[in-house]
This record gives sequence, C-alpha cells and structure tokens, in this order.
Amino acid sequence: MIATFIKDRRTRIGGLLVLLVLGIWRIAAGISPSAAERASNDPTFIDSLTGHVFQHAVHVGETMPVLSPFTGRRTGYPVAWSWWSKSGHVLTKPQPVLMNAWIGKGGPTFAPGSGRLVYPMESRPLPGARPPPTKRQYEADMVEAELGNPANP
Repeated sequence: MIATFIKDRRTRIGGLLVLLVLGIWRIAAGISPSAAERASNDPTFIDSLTGHVFQHAVHVGETMPVLSPFTGRRTGYPVAWSWWSKSGHVLTKPQPVLMNAWIGKGGPTFAPGSGRLVYPMESRPLPGARPPPTKRQYEADMVEAELGNPANP
C-alpha cells in the first residue's frame, strides 16, 4: 500500500512541492536579517529639540548627532528607554529619554515622565527588579555617601 502511494505521480509531485517550499523558506530565513541585526542597523534616535523619536540607518563614518527628519538639522541622538512609572512599576511601553551626556549636560539623567534615574542601555526589567531611584532619593544617597550616615557614626 505504501509502495503504491509513493509510486503515485501526484504524491511525488506533492512531495517535491513541499520540499521546494521548505527549501525556499529556509533560504529566505537564512538571508534575511534577524531582529537584533535590524535593531543595530536602524537604531532609534531622539531629536534633542522636539523630543520626537525616529529610526535612522547609520552609515560608516557618520558622526553624532545625526540628521533629524523633524528639524532637518543634526539634532538626533541615540535614545535611552525608561521602563519605570513614578510609582515604581514597570511600564508596558518604555518612554524615550535623551541622555544628558549626549548633549553636554552634566549630571545623571532622570526621565521626565517618571523622575527616575535612567541608565544608557537599560533593557526591560526582570520581574521583581527594584526601580531606579528618583532624583530626591538619588540626591539623598549622594549626600549620605559624602557625609556618612549620621545615625550610624
């Protein structure tokens, strides 16, 4: 029965078509860039004047800031993402933030929406992670680090 099934012309043609489709799919998957490659080839930037976010393909030899489609000037800097709310909960969609270091501003960067410290390459927090400090908490920790804790001499 199986031998007859395999010898049938329609079965052979169907099998060849399935193999052909799988082969084309496999080749296409091997040629197309992965999500990580796409993200590194077209990173996200933020316009320092408007705060708008945009994708930009970076070319060899290109310098920062990049040309922004919103201003037509070189005001685009790599974006940092803030994953935290004011109350310290993880957001479902991160907020774009322009890092102070990119624009020559001193001091750490705090997200305008949450007021929490932003790290340059922050990724989505793991469950149970502690939120970064607010500006007030950060300043209190800095004073304590400089002066020591008066409650524990």
